[in-house]
Amino acid sequence: ISFEARDTTGNVDTCTWSVIVNDVAPDGLICIGEINFSIDEDLCSGELLPGMLIDVNTVNCADGCAITAKGDDGVMRPAIFSTDDIGKSFEYEICCGGICCWGIVNVEYKFDPEILCTTNDTLSCAQAFDESTVRPDVSVSCAPATLTLVDQQIENLICDSLFTARMVRKYIAVDIYGNTSDTCDQIIFLERTNLDSISPVQP
Repeated sequence: ISFEARDTTGNVDTCTWSVIVNDVAPDGLICIGEINFSIDEDLCSGELLPGMLIDVNTVNCADGCAITAKGDDGVMRPAIFSTDDIGKSFEYEICCGGICCWGIVNVEYKFDPEILCTTNDTLSCAQAFDESTVRPDVSVSCAPATLTLVDQQIENLICDSLFTARMVRKYIAVDIYGNTSDTCDQIIFLERTNLDSISPVQP
C-alpha cells in the first residue's frame, strides 16, 4: 500500500508498506452432503461455489477454497458442469485451509421450455389448411423440446358475416428432461370467402 504527499511547491514524499493476509485453517469443515445443482439457463453450464457446499462463516477466506468433482470414471475434474452432465451424479471435494470434506452433487436442468404463443390468427377458407404453417414456435435454451397438439375444438360460425369457423388449438412443449411449458391456446379464424370476387371459368 502506498501513499503520496505533495506540497504546494511541488515537493513529493511517498510511504509504502506491505500487508500480508494469512489464511488460518478452520477448526473443522462440514459439507452439506448431497445437493441438487441445476445448470444456468443462459450459459447452459454452471460451477459449484463454496456457499453451496459449506457454511462459509466457518472459514476465513471462502474464495480460497478449492472444489473438485469426480464422476464414475474416477477422474478428478473442476466442479464445472455442462449439458453433457445433466442427469449424472458426481462426488465433490472441497478443501479450505488444508481441511477437506466431501459430498454428492446431482446435476439437473430445471427450466421449463416456453411456447411463443400467438393467440389469434386468420386463414382464408379458400386455402388448404397446413398445420405446420400456424404452429407456434418454442423458445429453447439448453434442452431440445417437442411441441405437441393436445386438443382442438372447432366452432362453426354460421351467422358470422366474416368467418366460417373458429378453431381453438391447445399446445404444450416438453423438453428431453421432462420439463413442461405452460399451455398455449391458439385461436384461428377461418375467413369466409367472398363469392363475388370469384370470376367464373370461361368455357
